[in-house]
Amino acid sequence: MFPFTKTMPDESGDCASFSHLPDEIVLQIFSKLIDFKTLCVCKLVSPRFNQIVSQVDTISYNAHPVDHPRFNINTSDSTLPDSTLPKNRVWSLINDIVLKPIHLICSTLFTPIRLPAILLNPVSPSLTHADPVSVYQSESFLSAVKSLHRFTRLKSLRVEVPSSLKGVDNRCLFKWKMNFVNRIDSYVFLSPNLISDTKGVYACRNVYDAEEQEDMVLSRKKWDIGMDCFQDAVLRRWMLLDYINHFPLLEDVSVNDTNKRGRISVSGGRKIAELRIWLNSLSETTQNRIDRPRASVGYVPLLELPVSGYVMKGVFLLLVERDDLPDNNFDSFLNINLNDSEDKKESAYNEAIMEIFRKHRERIKRLS
Repeated sequence: MFPFTKTMPDESGDCASFSHLPDEIVLQIFSKLIDFKTLCVCKLVSPRFNQIVSQVDTISYNAHPVDHPRFNINTSDSTLPDSTLPKNRVWSLINDIVLKPIHLICSTLFTPIRLPAILLNPVSPSLTHADPVSVYQSESFLSAVKSLHRFTRLKSLRVEVPSSLKGVDNRCLFKWKMNFVNRIDSYVFLSPNLISDTKGVYACRNVYDAEEQEDMVLSRKKWDIGMDCFQDAVLRRWMLLDYINHFPLLEDVSVNDTNKRGRISVSGGRKIAELRIWLNSLSETTQNRIDRPRASVGYVPLLELPVSGYVMKGVFLLLVERDDLPDNNFDSFLNINLNDSEDKKESAYNEAIMEIFRKHRERIKRLS
């Protein structure tokens, strides 16, 4: 046993208690830390620690919000601030895979159709409720990405990024989910007014429902939030693909919303290897190709969830899909693995998605 007495650093700069340990043992100790920021501090102790810490295979990183001008969801006349993005391929891709598809949706989805009263006349989001790249432009985040890339032996990576939404109360009830193999296949946004157990005991209520707004106004707010979350989801997928392309040993990766509103994840060495091959086979023209999307909306007044034991009321659903997919192809939403959920809330939302597509499909109306 090593004495726990005050010691001077040895010539390499390590503490004496660590200098007697083999590198393999020290690596096992550091591998228990997982937290990215803690590991970065450990790397500064000495050249030896720097070399050993860089070999850990599991990291969790939580990116904090930055002090940056944002937009309020209740403000209708906001204008985008002046900002100069780096003129390189990264930001070109963000523009092509995020901003252009969003504008395309806004310009094509709003032809009047026959819908239930609550869903009539949806309002196009102004796209000024959120700043989709503010977190990604911050010096702290860019520095973290640069440091993260030095951990070349990563097998498991979990990143949490704050939402770009501004002015949305944390008590609002909503979650989003994105399905993709190579390209994005579909995105679904779900927002109930109220969640309770089957006995009618209060569980949680949407803050907007507490304001007793008219259903029409509430649906418009949910539409706006859902489209802004779509923007977030696309950016998170872009981050995930970048990690897959950079870390050759990666077997499990997820990019989550800090408030657990949604997550993008891929697990399994084979799936990640196939994605990496697909990425490396793409030409720049193919990478920048925009898949024309289509959108559908639905509203279910009362939704019973037999597995979780909850009841949802006033459930709003937004579905965005690639336009080249077959109509009414909802297989990916019918067989969601509830055991893959991170907590009971996510499991309940996943069950709600399945119940809507199984029993209330007629309530989902395509906007065309």
